[in-house]
Amino acid sequence: MEETVSITLNGEPRSVPRGTTVAALLAQIPHPGVFAVEADAAIIPAEKYSSTVLHGGSVVEIVRFVGGG
Repeated sequence: MEETVSITLNGEPRSVPRGTTVAALLAQIPHPGVFAVEADAAIIPAEKYSSTVLHGGSVVEIVRFVGGG
């Protein structure tokens, strides 16, 4: 049996397998072409998506860039 942890993704509760990285999460969900990822109040650089492991209670926001003026 695979163990899961509970996170919050864009304000919604979600269960993910223990050890899930930001990269693995992004592979599971639809997301905009240009975006930023914030996990636990810190912006995660794209080069760290594969090494950033989510833990129980992590709060993840995927933010789409919007231009305008």
